[in-house]
Amino acid sequence: MAEAVRNQNRTLDRLLFWLHSVKTHACSEDCAVFLVGSHRDSVTSLQRQQIATFLTEHLYRSTGFSSLLVLNADNTPLFPVENSKPVDEDMICLRDAIWTMTQQANYVRRQLPIRWLKFLEVVKQVEKPIVSLDDLRQECSLIGLENEDEFHDVLTTFDQAGDIMYQANDDTLKHYVVLDPQLLVDAMAKITCPQPTHFGMPKYVEHLTLLEKKGIVRADFIHNAVSQLNIDQPTVLLKLLVAYDMLCPLGEEADCDSGHTTYLVPSRLPEYNPKLHRSLSERHGDDDQVFYIDFETFNPDVVYTRVVARCLTLCKVEERTHTRTHVFRNVGCFNMANRFWFTIEPMRPAPDQNVLKITVTSATGSNPFDLLGMLHDILEAVRRRDFPNMSYTSGVCCPFAAPHSDYSEPERIHVLKLAGSGEMFPRGDHPLTFLCCGREHQVVRTITGTVAQRFGISSTAVSRKSRPQTPLQFSHIQQLSLLLDPPRVLGNDWKGLADHLGYCVTEILNFQRKESPTMALLIDYGTKVDKVEAARKITEGLELLGRLDAVAVMAANVNRSHSHDGDK
Repeated sequence: MAEAVRNQNRTLDRLLFWLHSVKTHACSEDCAVFLVGSHRDSVTSLQRQQIATFLTEHLYRSTGFSSLLVLNADNTPLFPVENSKPVDEDMICLRDAIWTMTQQANYVRRQLPIRWLKFLEVVKQVEKPIVSLDDLRQECSLIGLENEDEFHDVLTTFDQAGDIMYQANDDTLKHYVVLDPQLLVDAMAKITCPQPTHFGMPKYVEHLTLLEKKGIVRADFIHNAVSQLNIDQPTVLLKLLVAYDMLCPLGEEADCDSGHTTYLVPSRLPEYNPKLHRSLSERHGDDDQVFYIDFETFNPDVVYTRVVARCLTLCKVEERTHTRTHVFRNVGCFNMANRFWFTIEPMRPAPDQNVLKITVTSATGSNPFDLLGMLHDILEAVRRRDFPNMSYTSGVCCPFAAPHSDYSEPERIHVLKLAGSGEMFPRGDHPLTFLCCGREHQVVRTITGTVAQRFGISSTAVSRKSRPQTPLQFSHIQQLSLLLDPPRVLGNDWKGLADHLGYCVTEILNFQRKESPTMALLIDYGTKVDKVEAARKITEGLELLGRLDAVAVMAANVNRSHSHDGDK
């Protein structure tokens, strides 16, 4: 409490960091966060009231965490306690509030079979911290967990509870189960904070210097460090550390033994200093394409290190050669198969906005949007595994001056969305048109030869010659194509709309052959049905499919049509 009184803004920043971390991992409907102020009596009652009021105004009411934070009897999100006393009334009230909230949580009321609880007994009996999936499956068959689907449900449930670590969707991790998650933390502590006890002093200094200056360790150094953990599977442990992006294997020469393999430690990357390191922008020019990934208020530093590890692996897989790749804690440069030279840089353009800036130089015949699609796929893989509730937007910067829609602060970067979290990146090379406060911006993704054309991004009005007559403005058709072209598991994409509009299977398959199935569908439908009826039927179908994003585009189209009719 005393620290909060001395520096309220620093306390707020720390709380926001942890709340973002909680929100990206936990489901909001089952998650409750109690803000506890320790050493209550170190401040006065007036100071406690001031801190509670400050947190209510700046944290509970001004951010999106009101659904997570629990309020006390005074309707403030702060529970001050005096933890130095053996019995404290406020501590008792806090325990009662936690118990009440716990009883209301869905996961507490969930009923599990007895054999699922016996799984934890099996985990305790297995003395290895890491076991293969096959070995654990054999052990679980002895307690009645023989059904494969049920076995995986058990693993998923206890992985979410934090008792074990298991990832069924990763090619490496799906073969192993970590029964003691603390092992990975202890292993990284030994690697990143080494002690000279198991090394000769000269060798220890050599390794420590390499780690601190470049964030790199050698395999023999890792094996010596983790040997203190007394595990019989150091090779498997190393494989898991790589799979979880805690380590990233770098190139090794053909005549080197395995002990000379080097690994990058993303969490120990040095800070980029222009005075000490070579310029990282010398390969970039005015014709380069710039993309942004907007995380809003979430700090993406932990995401950045994982993306860096994946990019290094991807570049090496694509190249099979050593390249001039430079990575730091605050910027990373990569060369992918001599097709793309790109830079990834975490930025904070505004107090409530965090972005990754991606600057791309492309070789002739390469499309920089293909690279953004690859990075989006990497980010989605990281999100699904480590940050299931993380939200972000990938796209280009709006070229128009402020104000933007919902962006009143001039320093904020307005990112025109190409894809977001949980969405597929739009493939193909058809132009994309965006609207910002009535202004139209077209992004051309077609490779046409010259440098200026290759990165063609224009902000002029789209040409309207030779366009088919449709019930929709052409810009709205392009927006609907962007939304409905990507396939959806639930079928609420262009195919679901075509089915609602009465098209048969053969006609839908014909549309699927087009570059943009949605555009072909809407243009064809506009030639068959009255303009007003077509717009009504399309809107009705989108509402039934639950595509409110596309319904909003249709509403804008209707308003624009009425405006044009009035002008005429």
